[in-house]
Amino acid sequence: VEIKKDETPPHTPKLSYSDVTANGFTLKAETADDLGGPITYKFYTIINGTATFLGTSQTGRVEVTGLDTGREYNVYVEAYDEAGNMSSSLDSQNGQGYVTIITKKTLNAPDIIVRGETGNGWYRGNVIVTIRDRSKCKCIRNSTNKI
Repeated sequence: VEIKKDETPPHTPKLSYSDVTANGFTLKAETADDLGGPITYKFYTIINGTATFLGTSQTGRVEVTGLDTGREYNVYVEAYDEAGNMSSSLDSQNGQGYVTIITKKTLNAPDIIVRGETGNGWYRGNVIVTIRDRSKCKCIRNSTNKI
């Protein structure tokens, strides 16, 4: 009886992402086809020309945190079968195994205080302030100001 060693690597899984925040995201690799046995997925990003390990998963899903705000990340996945065969090289042309993600920028604007010295201590006139995201605002009204 001849036992054949598995020398066929799993295919390069398609990589997708979701739940992008200011400091992370969730990665999901589609199930990699193989002759049998479990697949291990290893996720990486390229930082300053060097591959940086992000995480490993048996399910193809990994949550990545602790990243820089508003930064672009080029992420890829490698699939390994039980025999240690690695998926083929990345196919960025067809979206296989590679994605680019930009973490969100947070809005940490300082308080807006409008005050001008006109003799009585307060500015009298119209002030226009454009607010791009009202959910990030706390508007306070007092007896001398109109908001």
